[in-house]
Amino acid sequence: MEVIFLMVLPAMLWAQSWYFLDLYRNAKTLGVISAAVAVTLGSVVAFGGTGYFTFGEPADTGAVVGAFVALWAIYAAVAAGVYLWGFDERTLGLYSLFIAVISILYMVYFLVGGEILGGAQAGALLHWPMAIVAVGLAVSSLFTFFHLAPPFNKLRYVTGWITLVVAIMIMVMSGLVVLGVNFN
Repeated sequence: MEVIFLMVLPAMLWAQSWYFLDLYRNAKTLGVISAAVAVTLGSVVAFGGTGYFTFGEPADTGAVVGAFVALWAIYAAVAAGVYLWGFDERTLGLYSLFIAVISILYMVYFLVGGEILGGAQAGALLHWPMAIVAVGLAVSSLFTFFHLAPPFNKLRYVTGWITLVVAIMIMVMSGLVVLGVNFN
């Protein structure tokens, strides 16, 4: 699930950064890409076979990653609604603030949650690429919030560049995960 998430989400972020950088003006293209990413991530969550949360016990890593992917599938669906059907951009900006805060919480989980919840054997070292991705997504979401929700139009190009760098960083992380690079 992580690999598909890490390979598909940068496509939407890349297109969104190009839109923010005024490299193309047609928002429908970004809407179609966002809708495709939303459908792909949603189907990965729905049919991915992740574990489910049980009350009283710590959640397994598959369920946690599934919830993280579902949050970003919703982000892609909201972006599709904004750019394809012309919904209000402030909706995407406000959801970006929510998802930035949640991404920071997921970063904490991916760094230390395995040791706290799963004992010393679980170790968080296996999930450090997702922690780095969560930090990048949180930073990109914060800039998207400040660009779209208030809106601060002077942040358009800064948001575009940050989103572009985060998309490239996520693609590098997906390549490292696919190659199985071990950094112990």
